[in-house]
Amino acid sequence: MPGPERFLVFNIIPSTLAEDFLALEQAIGLAHVTDRTLVVDFADRAAAPPRSDARARSGGTRPTLLDFLAPLTVTTATPTAFEGHMAGAPGASLDLALDLASAVFVDHRVEAEAAALADFAGARTVFRDPQERVLRLPGPNRGYYSRLFFDPRPSLHAAIAGIKPAAPYAALARQIAQSLGRFNGARILVGDIHKLTPYRGYDYAREILSNLADTLSGDELLVISTDEPDNADFFAPIVSHFTRHVFAETLVPGDFGRTLADLPAAGDAALAWVAHLVLRSAQEFAGTPGDAFSGITQRHVAIAQAGRDLFFESRPFKFTYPGAATIDVPFESGQYLETRPGRFSWNRLDWPLGDAMLSRYREWPEAIPAQDKAGAGRESAAAESGPAASAAPRRFTMSTTFQGAYVPPQLSPGRDPATARRAVERDMQAIACDLMFGADRPDLIRRVEALGAPPAEARRIIESAYNDPLIANGRAMATLLRKRDWLLGSMERQRRLWPPAGTIERRSEIGAEEFLERYYAPGRPVILTGAAATWRAARWMPASLAAAAGEIEVVWHAAAEPRGAPGAMGRAPFARFLDMASRGRGPHAPYLLADEHAHNAALARRLRADHGSLDELLDPGALQAGGMLWMGAANAFTPLHHDLVNCLVAQFAGRNRFKIIAAGEVAKLHNHLHAISEIEDIEAPETDAKRFPGLAEVAVHEVTLAPGEILYLPLAWWYQVRAEEFGITATYTTFRWPNDFYRSYPAR
Repeated sequence: MPGPERFLVFNIIPSTLAEDFLALEQAIGLAHVTDRTLVVDFADRAAAPPRSDARARSGGTRPTLLDFLAPLTVTTATPTAFEGHMAGAPGASLDLALDLASAVFVDHRVEAEAAALADFAGARTVFRDPQERVLRLPGPNRGYYSRLFFDPRPSLHAAIAGIKPAAPYAALARQIAQSLGRFNGARILVGDIHKLTPYRGYDYAREILSNLADTLSGDELLVISTDEPDNADFFAPIVSHFTRHVFAETLVPGDFGRTLADLPAAGDAALAWVAHLVLRSAQEFAGTPGDAFSGITQRHVAIAQAGRDLFFESRPFKFTYPGAATIDVPFESGQYLETRPGRFSWNRLDWPLGDAMLSRYREWPEAIPAQDKAGAGRESAAAESGPAASAAPRRFTMSTTFQGAYVPPQLSPGRDPATARRAVERDMQAIACDLMFGADRPDLIRRVEALGAPPAEARRIIESAYNDPLIANGRAMATLLRKRDWLLGSMERQRRLWPPAGTIERRSEIGAEEFLERYYAPGRPVILTGAAATWRAARWMPASLAAAAGEIEVVWHAAAEPRGAPGAMGRAPFARFLDMASRGRGPHAPYLLADEHAHNAALARRLRADHGSLDELLDPGALQAGGMLWMGAANAFTPLHHDLVNCLVAQFAGRNRFKIIAAGEVAKLHNHLHAISEIEDIEAPETDAKRFPGLAEVAVHEVTLAPGEILYLPLAWWYQVRAEEFGITATYTTFRWPNDFYRSYPAR
């Protein structure tokens, strides 16, 4: 027979919406693990300082957090209903005068190992579910639940994840996120920085920019949530680097103001809530320490990453700057550096904060559900990689952030740890794909070891992954792909039975019908010799170009630098760029792109008249009819890849050496990501047949394109390019025949 209904009376003193959300998470977590009916009491509601000009439309009172949420998934009762129930069936009550930020809850079903619990709790008070029918927690009740619950069951994380926004707010946030497409996010509270200024000569805007540039791509849209979206002076260096940016607090009321005003509870609180919900859709996110919305967003973004990635170990949470309370702790590239061993993530940080402050200051990786257990004290689900814990070795997973055995990325050598981490993750994803496609397992184990995993751990990774249901399903899909690869490879072999198919012809004259029949329709490359020899562009030299358009300011890139890295991009008059590029040599020399609609449009329009005509092959009235110009230094290199359309590549200056491979050879080119190959350079010494089986069987065409010549590259043919000297080329794709194949390309 079930006993009488048990209650948890949880007091929340209204503060900011985000702080209230943290308190509600604690309440729902405790109600779930103790199987009690939850009574949430927003105490002192009338006396609370105003957070918003909003009123709940139902009654004109200030809204509480519950007005912004869907119905809770745990059993609840209103304070009035609870009092009525207890009047009819009284029971023992316990008022637990605890600050939950200084407390640790242990489920009675957990046999806590003493050392693990001591590491988790520190000096905090440990409590369990009491026998009394009513448990009252008068507060203050605020902090991250990841610090409250020791060794939680998976269902606890599910209960917390069940706290959902009310449908109108979720729908608006989803609409905004979909309109933005792929984006990264940052939460930057300028008001917090005002409290610190001046501090040891810090330029906070540039400190934030440095950390964001180390962790987020400068090419992708950055959505910024801030308390001062109109502070142009502060944000100037940040938005000059992240040229694709929007401010959430400006975008939402500006572009979606009518929908925002129609929400059940509108005003400042609704705007803050919707902006937070939008940022949950970010691919990557950097937050502000001490800000509750930042911590909640970091958790949601990490959980979403886990749902997208096949093999996932959460990355270290990213921050915009060290924060007020931790301004002097080790910090680099948006990450707090772990400086000592420890079982839990807060054990590994040498922070001058008390236990209660640690629970309120930031979210912790322990909030990300673990995949399995490791002893009595659960291993950090997303440990901010550091020295191995004394109780159990740290795991090295398929998407690990380690670069060496038990070495966190922050402590590894290298100027750009974020880029290095992404490189290791790409290697691990490639290993996972190769495992699906039937690669030799001992060889895969050696590849994992080469990334820094201990031998036994590398063996465990591959063997356990091989038996994982996802990998097993992947192997079934790989069989279907191998059949398709067989078909493409067989068709390529049959195509080469015709001797001309084994060469790339050079033609001096060709008409439209012959080009369509002999090259475009069957997908055969050809070089049109002299096709552009009479164009003025074929006589371009740095000096003549500088005279024609030298004053136009252009944006250039450094080929060897990662996008977003310092020095990867610059602005200069075109004449200055020409001087740098014509005298430079090697991967760090600059290059630029120019077309009439996206890249350096003013330059492209100025030089358009020097292009000739290919009206027999191209549609002169189409957008981008002027092609895309590329200019770069000697030895500039474009890695092996294919395009999603047919292209004509016209050489105007210098000479480019192409390595070209037929589209049907794709199965041998290790193409696991988009339109690029793991084989960056088929001429590189490290590109050997052992690492890339099948490559030795590939037929590689080598051609050198001279000024005035035009190369036709068919759809999906693979190529890499190396400039033998300062060079200029133009690419054209507006053929007279269908060339919109990219529209049906499976991007996901």
